[in-house]
Amino acid sequence: MSNLDKVLRSAQRNSYDTWFNRWFEHNDFPKTFEISAKKGYSAYVIDVTKFDDYLERRLSDDRVLKLLKKKLPGIKVEREQGSLTRRNLFNMKYTSKYNRIIFSWDDDKN
Repeated sequence: MSNLDKVLRSAQRNSYDTWFNRWFEHNDFPKTFEISAKKGYSAYVIDVTKFDDYLERRLSDDRVLKLLKKKLPGIKVEREQGSLTRRNLFNMKYTSKYNRIIFSWDDDKN
């Protein structure tokens, strides 16, 4: 690996870590999860496809799951991706893709 390659990879890694820390602090997940739990939910979902291209690209990166798991011990964090094919009112098929980050905290399903 050349020196320039190492410098660029390091800059990219540092940039992502800086972005993640700012994004994580801005979202206040512990409070969000507490509000969801008080409403009776046992999970919280972020639909990545609902954001602008920049944020969608950042949240689609696998590093976000590793960093979220590290910051939120005791919370199960996983990604769900796929596509759905449906028919509209005119019986025409269309396919929509989904990309979700799912946070869950209740393993005792009754």
